[in-house]
Amino acid sequence: MFEQLGELIYVYGPLGVFLVSFLGNVIPYSTIPYLIFVVQYGVAIGNPLIRIGIAVLGGLGAALGKVIVLLIGFATRKVIPEKTKKSMKLFMTFRRYYKANCWRIICFSSYSISHSNYCASPSIS
Repeated sequence: MFEQLGELIYVYGPLGVFLVSFLGNVIPYSTIPYLIFVVQYGVAIGNPLIRIGIAVLGGLGAALGKVIVLLIGFATRKVIPEKTKKSMKLFMTFRRYYKANCWRIICFSSYSISHSNYCASPSIS
């Protein structure tokens, strides 16, 4: 699959850079290493002005892909049932609490582990 991304860039040039950047960012939770191919293509091109165009088109493709993922998220939020929305609110409340008190949890857990009265290895009688 990754070879096709590289071929797409070399066949279509800067438009291929835009397409690969777009496809690498429009798929949610994917880890497509498209930047490797974009950088290789940019190094292969000697003209600095074309390199700037490659950077701009790659950035525009990536940004447009992320905007589409954001819009999909907004549309999904309007479609999901009310029960799921309540569960999400509960999760976000927990997340805010955890984020605010993270340092307290870490300090307390490290203190309680280091000052416990148990023996980690069993004793032989």
